[in-house]
Amino acid sequence: MGALANRFIEFCRSVPGAEEIDALALTSQQKALKLKCADFLFEDRSIICEIKSLETDTAWKFIAFLKQQGFELPPGEYSVQQLFSTRPNGQELFQKATSVVATSVADGLADANRQIRDTKRLLGITAADGVVVILNGMVEVLGPQLVIKRILERLDKLGDEGTPYHSHVALILYFSEKHLRETAEGDAAVAFPIRNEGVPALTDLNAVASKFVKGWAEFNGRWYDEQAFDLWL
Repeated sequence: MGALANRFIEFCRSVPGAEEIDALALTSQQKALKLKCADFLFEDRSIICEIKSLETDTAWKFIAFLKQQGFELPPGEYSVQQLFSTRPNGQELFQKATSVVATSVADGLADANRQIRDTKRLLGITAADGVVVILNGMVEVLGPQLVIKRILERLDKLGDEGTPYHSHVALILYFSEKHLRETAEGDAAVAFPIRNEGVPALTDLNAVASKFVKGWAEFNGRWYDEQAFDLWL
């Protein structure tokens, strides 16, 4: 994991009652299962949390796609909406750009779903909400719109029996550290809670999301404010 992921792990360790799963003492029978589990347990094991981080190769693929479409951009942050709105086929470009980042997001969610499922099996947890944290601290050009759109598309996926494919993921928290809001009060934490509406919640996930987002903002010395996000589809 990179520096951002390691820092987020430190934040998780600071949460009262947090249990780091890798540090748990396991029986020989549990070890023999050789399961790949999630990262943390919270709230008396009612929350199972897995942390994923977007990798730098996603940025190169995205930049290559933009260059193919005639966009020559110096390093920095850009609004996907503003870029593609300058083209008459902006919606089509947006769809294609989404597919560029599809692999890392889709694979991360599928992997997290399995890890949360296996954590329940390993520890005998029959009822818990799965929370997936996705961190973007490296890919400047990859705006929140693309990632969130892809997440929503993946959450619509159904399994063979018509049930949600990501049945162990109840909430996703996307932290886009490369897209901070700079204000007179200082940098604002930018985070996007996304509910998996196909999975019934066992806890108050709005409260869980606020606790994570506010706690992470305070951990980094930033101010915190809740606002609606306008996703450009």
